[in-house]
Amino acid sequence: MKTCITLFILLIATTAWAQPERTQYAMDGAVHKVGGFSKTEIRYASIDGEGAWIAGFRGVLLLNRGFWLGGAYFMKIDDGVPAAFRAGDRSPYLNLEYGGLNLGYIVATDEIVHVTLDALLGYGEYSFEDPEGIIEFQNLSFLILEPGANIEINIFEWMRLNFGASLRVMIGNEENNDVIQYQFGRQVHEYDFESSDLSGVSINFGLTFGGF
Repeated sequence: MKTCITLFILLIATTAWAQPERTQYAMDGAVHKVGGFSKTEIRYASIDGEGAWIAGFRGVLLLNRGFWLGGAYFMKIDDGVPAAFRAGDRSPYLNLEYGGLNLGYIVATDEIVHVTLDALLGYGEYSFEDPEGIIEFQNLSFLILEPGANIEINIFEWMRLNFGASLRVMIGNEENNDVIQYQFGRQVHEYDFESSDLSGVSINFGLTFGGF
């Protein structure tokens, strides 16, 4: 999944950077502009009641200096696990990655401080990994819808700083809703972990580069 999404985003980002902002005149006399930008992000997320760091990036085409369409990819970058899924000193890590189609809109893009709204619709996977590599868990998949809103500040014509929040809504299939077991010594630990436990709020920070 990671390779396909990454290549898709890089293709859009490269296309956006390769062409300057263009102005086209429609038959009705309206002005239509095509640009694009790429964005790197860091997020502090709540996952099953525990904090986690998530990093990601996106590449999009910008239409009429307002609407955008592109792709986004995010991955959990720390070794944290949900508090309920721990076994003494040896706690398995939670691996998480997701990505997909990203749609958004920039409100009043020429204002130094303005608002952006967006939503991600896509697919993701999560798994648990023993810190010593002894225990492995099968990857489980889910669908995700993540709407968000940001305050954006124009730093230069080609760079913007933004911060805001988003809400992850993750939906898995019935096969994902099983009790997960792992053994440490003679003790078997069980945790009923579902894709919906990955849902939650994220606080987001990012830098955007491109032609607006």
